[in-house]
Amino acid sequence: MVYSIPVLSLRTILLLKVTKLGFYFGDLLIFSATLFWAAENIISKYVLRRLSPRIVALGRMFFGSIIILIYLAFTKQFNQIFAISFSNLLWILFTSLLLYLYVTSWYTSLKFTKVSTASSILMLGSVVTALLSFLFSGNSFGNMLGNILTMTAMTEIIGIILLIAGALIVSGFRIRMPHSTFSTAKPK
Repeated sequence: MVYSIPVLSLRTILLLKVTKLGFYFGDLLIFSATLFWAAENIISKYVLRRLSPRIVALGRMFFGSIIILIYLAFTKQFNQIFAISFSNLLWILFTSLLLYLYVTSWYTSLKFTKVSTASSILMLGSVVTALLSFLFSGNSFGNMLGNILTMTAMTEIIGIILLIAGALIVSGFRIRMPHSTFSTAKPK
Protein backbone atom coordinates (compact mmCIF):
# COMPACT_ATOMS: atom_id res chain seq x y z
CA MET A 1 0.00 0.00 0.00
CA VAL A 2 2.75 2.46 0.95
CA TYR A 3 4.50 1.83 -2.38
CA SER A 4 1.51 3.16 -4.28
CA ILE A 5 1.65 6.67 -2.74
CA PRO A 6 4.71 7.92 -4.70
CA VAL A 7 3.52 6.18 -7.87
CA LEU A 8 0.05 7.74 -7.68
CA SER A 9 1.46 11.14 -6.65
CA LEU A 10 3.79 11.21 -9.65
CA ARG A 11 0.86 10.17 -11.83
CA THR A 12 -1.16 13.13 -10.57
CA ILE A 13 1.67 15.58 -11.25
CA LEU A 14 2.10 14.23 -14.80
CA LEU A 15 -1.57 14.06 -15.76
CA LEU A 16 -2.47 17.42 -14.26
CA LYS A 17 0.59 19.03 -15.87
CA VAL A 18 1.72 20.69 -12.64
CA THR A 19 4.24 23.37 -13.60
CA LYS A 20 4.54 25.39 -10.43
CA LEU A 21 4.04 24.44 -6.85
CA GLY A 22 2.07 26.57 -4.47
CA PHE A 23 -0.97 26.52 -2.24
CA TYR A 24 -3.94 28.54 -3.43
CA PHE A 25 -7.57 28.87 -2.33
CA GLY A 26 -8.65 26.38 -5.00
CA ASP A 27 -6.16 23.89 -3.60
CA LEU A 28 -7.72 24.34 -0.18
CA LEU A 29 -11.16 23.60 -1.63
CA ILE A 30 -9.87 20.46 -3.37
CA PHE A 31 -8.14 19.33 -0.18
CA SER A 32 -11.34 19.95 1.81
CA ALA A 33 -13.42 18.00 -0.70
CA THR A 34 -10.95 15.12 -0.48
CA LEU A 35 -11.21 15.09 3.32
CA PHE A 36 -15.02 15.14 3.16
CA TRP A 37 -15.00 12.33 0.60
CA ALA A 38 -12.65 10.26 2.78
CA ALA A 39 -14.83 10.86 5.84
CA GLU A 40 -17.93 9.89 3.85
CA ASN A 41 -16.32 6.62 2.78
CA ILE A 42 -15.23 5.74 6.31
CA ILE A 43 -18.71 6.49 7.69
CA SER A 44 -20.27 4.56 4.79
CA LYS A 45 -18.07 1.53 5.52
CA TYR A 46 -19.33 1.58 9.11
CA VAL A 47 -22.99 2.03 8.07
CA LEU A 48 -22.71 -0.74 5.47
CA ARG A 49 -22.22 -3.27 8.29
CA ARG A 50 -25.93 -2.96 9.05
CA LEU A 51 -27.57 -1.58 5.91
CA SER A 52 -27.73 -2.71 2.31
CA PRO A 53 -25.65 -0.79 -0.26
CA ARG A 54 -28.88 0.13 -2.10
CA ILE A 55 -30.31 1.81 1.00
CA VAL A 56 -27.09 3.72 1.65
CA ALA A 57 -26.95 4.82 -2.03
CA LEU A 58 -30.58 5.92 -1.93
CA GLY A 59 -29.88 7.91 1.25
CA ARG A 60 -26.89 9.61 -0.34
CA MET A 61 -28.88 10.50 -3.45
CA PHE A 62 -31.88 11.72 -1.42
CA PHE A 63 -29.93 13.91 1.00
CA GLY A 64 -27.67 15.12 -1.82
CA SER A 65 -30.78 16.26 -3.70
CA ILE A 66 -32.04 18.08 -0.60
CA ILE A 67 -28.69 19.88 -0.25
CA ILE A 68 -28.81 20.91 -3.93
CA LEU A 69 -32.35 22.27 -3.45
CA ILE A 70 -31.25 24.22 -0.36
CA TYR A 71 -28.31 25.65 -2.34
CA LEU A 72 -30.66 26.70 -5.15
CA ALA A 73 -32.97 28.36 -2.63
CA PHE A 74 -30.10 30.30 -0.98
CA THR A 75 -28.75 31.45 -4.34
CA LYS A 76 -32.25 32.47 -5.49
CA GLN A 77 -32.17 30.00 -8.40
CA PHE A 78 -34.89 27.66 -7.14
CA ASN A 79 -37.46 28.96 -9.65
CA GLN A 80 -35.28 27.70 -12.53
CA ILE A 81 -36.37 24.17 -11.65
CA PHE A 82 -39.80 24.98 -13.10
CA ALA A 83 -38.23 26.13 -16.39
CA ILE A 84 -36.77 22.68 -17.15
CA SER A 85 -38.02 21.30 -20.46
CA PHE A 86 -39.31 17.76 -20.86
CA SER A 87 -36.24 16.65 -22.80
CA ASN A 88 -33.98 18.11 -20.10
CA LEU A 89 -36.03 16.29 -17.47
CA LEU A 90 -35.50 13.01 -19.34
CA TRP A 91 -31.73 13.61 -19.36
CA ILE A 92 -31.82 14.43 -15.64
CA LEU A 93 -33.68 11.20 -14.92
CA PHE A 94 -31.33 9.16 -17.13
CA THR A 95 -28.16 10.56 -15.57
CA SER A 96 -29.69 10.20 -12.09
CA LEU A 97 -30.28 6.52 -12.80
CA LEU A 98 -26.67 6.13 -13.96
CA LEU A 99 -25.47 7.94 -10.84
CA TYR A 100 -27.61 5.71 -8.61
CA LEU A 101 -26.21 2.59 -10.29
CA TYR A 102 -22.66 3.91 -9.87
CA VAL A 103 -23.17 4.83 -6.21
CA THR A 104 -24.81 1.46 -5.51
CA SER A 105 -21.92 -0.41 -7.10
CA TRP A 106 -19.47 1.78 -5.18
CA TYR A 107 -21.13 1.03 -1.84
CA THR A 108 -21.36 -2.65 -2.73
CA SER A 109 -17.60 -2.70 -3.31
CA LEU A 110 -17.03 -0.82 -0.04
CA LYS A 111 -19.04 -3.42 1.82
CA PHE A 112 -16.70 -6.20 0.72
CA THR A 113 -13.26 -4.54 0.59
CA LYS A 114 -11.11 -1.99 2.38
CA VAL A 115 -11.80 1.70 1.70
CA SER A 116 -8.21 2.29 0.55
CA THR A 117 -8.34 -0.58 -1.95
CA ALA A 118 -11.70 0.45 -3.37
CA SER A 119 -10.56 4.08 -3.71
CA SER A 120 -7.40 3.09 -5.54
CA ILE A 121 -9.27 0.87 -7.95
CA LEU A 122 -11.75 3.70 -8.50
CA MET A 123 -8.85 5.79 -9.82
CA LEU A 124 -8.81 3.55 -12.88
CA GLY A 125 -11.88 5.52 -13.95
CA SER A 126 -9.59 8.36 -14.96
CA VAL A 127 -7.81 5.97 -17.36
CA VAL A 128 -11.14 5.13 -18.98
CA THR A 129 -11.98 8.84 -19.17
CA ALA A 130 -8.60 9.65 -20.76
CA LEU A 131 -8.99 6.85 -23.31
CA LEU A 132 -12.54 7.88 -24.20
CA SER A 133 -11.46 11.51 -24.50
CA PHE A 134 -8.63 10.44 -26.78
CA LEU A 135 -10.89 8.23 -28.92
CA PHE A 136 -13.72 10.74 -29.28
CA SER A 137 -11.62 13.89 -29.66
CA GLY A 138 -12.68 14.23 -33.29
CA ASN A 139 -9.16 13.88 -34.66
CA SER A 140 -8.31 11.60 -37.55
CA PHE A 141 -6.27 8.46 -36.88
CA GLY A 142 -3.18 10.08 -38.41
CA ASN A 143 -3.52 13.12 -36.16
CA MET A 144 -3.94 10.85 -33.14
CA LEU A 145 -0.74 8.98 -34.00
CA GLY A 146 1.05 12.28 -34.42
CA ASN A 147 -0.30 13.48 -31.08
CA ILE A 148 0.91 10.33 -29.33
CA LEU A 149 4.48 11.23 -30.23
CA THR A 150 4.31 14.69 -28.67
CA MET A 151 5.84 15.28 -25.25
CA THR A 152 2.46 16.21 -23.73
CA ALA A 153 0.89 12.96 -24.89
CA MET A 154 3.88 10.97 -23.69
CA THR A 155 3.56 12.58 -20.26
CA GLU A 156 -0.13 11.63 -20.17
CA ILE A 157 0.64 8.06 -21.27
CA ILE A 158 3.29 7.74 -18.55
CA GLY A 159 0.77 9.15 -16.05
CA ILE A 160 -1.82 6.57 -17.10
CA ILE A 161 0.74 3.76 -16.78
CA LEU A 162 1.66 5.00 -13.29
CA LEU A 163 -2.02 5.13 -12.35
CA ILE A 164 -2.56 1.54 -13.44
CA ALA A 165 0.60 0.45 -11.61
CA GLY A 166 -0.47 2.23 -8.41
CA ALA A 167 -3.96 0.74 -8.52
CA LEU A 168 -2.51 -2.73 -9.07
CA ILE A 169 -0.09 -2.29 -6.15
CA VAL A 170 -2.87 -1.18 -3.81
CA SER A 171 -5.24 -3.93 -4.91
CA GLY A 172 -2.59 -6.52 -4.05
CA PHE A 173 -2.02 -7.71 -7.60
CA ARG A 174 0.95 -10.04 -7.71
CA ILE A 175 2.63 -11.67 -10.67
CA ARG A 176 2.82 -15.34 -9.90
CA MET A 177 5.82 -17.07 -11.41
CA PRO A 178 5.40 -20.75 -12.27
CA HIS A 179 7.46 -23.12 -10.19
CA SER A 180 10.70 -24.15 -11.81
CA THR A 181 10.79 -27.62 -13.34
CA PHE A 182 14.52 -27.81 -12.68
CA SER A 183 15.68 -29.29 -9.43
CA THR A 184 18.66 -27.89 -7.59
CA ALA A 185 19.26 -31.19 -5.83
CA LYS A 186 22.28 -33.19 -6.93
CA PRO A 187 21.49 -36.47 -8.65
CA LYS A 188 22.35 -39.63 -6.67
